[in-house]
Amino acid sequence: MTPISIVVGYDLSRESDLAIDWATEHARRVGGRLSVLHIRTPMPGQVFSPDGAFGWQLWTTVSDDDPAPALPGVERAKAVLGEDAVSVEVSTGSAPGRLVEASQTADLVVVGSHGHGVLMTTLVGSTAYAVAAHAQCPVAVIRAPRDAAAAAFPGPDRPVVVGLEQTEDLTPILDAATPFAVRREAALRLVRVTPAPPVAGYAPLGEVTTQVDVDVVEADRELLRRATEQIRAKHPDMQVETSHEEGGVAQVLAAHARTAGLVVVGSRGLGGFAGLLLGSVSRALIHHAECPVLIVH
Repeated sequence: MTPISIVVGYDLSRESDLAIDWATEHARRVGGRLSVLHIRTPMPGQVFSPDGAFGWQLWTTVSDDDPAPALPGVERAKAVLGEDAVSVEVSTGSAPGRLVEASQTADLVVVGSHGHGVLMTTLVGSTAYAVAAHAQCPVAVIRAPRDAAAAAFPGPDRPVVVGLEQTEDLTPILDAATPFAVRREAALRLVRVTPAPPVAGYAPLGEVTTQVDVDVVEADRELLRRATEQIRAKHPDMQVETSHEEGGVAQVLAAHARTAGLVVVGSRGLGGFAGLLLGSVSRALIHHAECPVLIVH
């Protein structure tokens, strides 16, 4: 069997340390190979020089000629997986661009939720956002509460939570989620959220009603039944839980994430706008979920 190819972005930030350790443990579980990309993005600056305009000239903080930095996360990965199972690329350029390029031949890309990118003050790093939006394979964005030493993993007490959207083809998201549950002996929790509109209509006497259309509710329940049957056809012994709720999709899934080992969602859908590269729910979860988030394309 061909080993699973896992690409991880590593920029020496705390979040990328969480990402490489998470990717290493996943590779150990699935017999995967780890490709670590340390891409140093040039940052413009200025230095005084008699050759420059007005005595100044532009320079960049890093170049391909700079010596390779020490990468402690790579050494940890090699100690677990072995030298032959870990490869390293150190170069200068666009980290999101190189990770998206690598996703074309990878089975999984793993990135930290933040990093040493330009947008350090944003809730989620520019690299994580760009890769989650453009990658050609599933992307795991690794998050952990500020006081956690490591990111969560699925397990007997931490289910894999799958946010389902209304679609005829459930195979991509279910096939991406179920291996995590199987290999970690975790339950698979299927969640369908029926968005509750603030005002759905008006009763005859003028009272405001927020009742969701019964046909929509039934369609969502049927979606959960269909997904459950599809999983049990392949994994009859898997523990499958279902949850049908009404409310804000991102808020409901973020609440499940507090006790989950992984939340799995599609890159679009679930309430996002079709024209966006990354749906509103996926975007909200990689900002706020308190566990790793798997974005499935």
